[in-house]
Amino acid sequence: MKARAVKSFPIGKEWMYEPKWDGFRCLIFRDEENIFLQSRTGKSLTSAFPEIVAAFRALSPKRFVLDGELAMPTDNGFSFDGLVNRLRIGSARLALEVKDSPAMYIAFDMLANSENLLGSPFRVRLKTLERFFEDWVPRSSSLYLSASTEDLREVEKWVGHIGQQLDGYYRQARRCAVPTRG
Repeated sequence: MKARAVKSFPIGKEWMYEPKWDGFRCLIFRDEENIFLQSRTGKSLTSAFPEIVAAFRALSPKRFVLDGELAMPTDNGFSFDGLVNRLRIGSARLALEVKDSPAMYIAFDMLANSENLLGSPFRVRLKTLERFFEDWVPRSSSLYLSASTEDLREVEKWVGHIGQQLDGYYRQARRCAVPTRG
């Protein structure tokens, strides 16, 4: 699940590119009314991000698993420290933090919907995720679909436009990201 640093972008048909946002990697599990946010290390993030839970609860599909990134937008990019602070505050202060500094979720892979998609090629899962966003996620939501590209020129535009918000630039033909609305 971790991106790795390299000196140059890999090139080839098997590669797709995405920015790796400065946030928390997060799996979203939904089974009916049960919604669970899980960190890369397997820890629950559910109680720290009630606005994300509410955004997913508002969607019609009742069963899915998504892979993506929790991020906290600020005037100057994203705040990793803001995400970390969310994990440290008590419930009395949480409501104020959610109101003052709401988080967002940037999805870049769909691992399951009504069926397990893990055995499917990434490009099939990506198309399924795009349809999911087109059909079910309102534009006013704090949930975002990550864009992907096979074109290095597009990556160079991302780096120039949003570089301060990035923590990396690509993943092998499995993931890909710039927040867009499906």
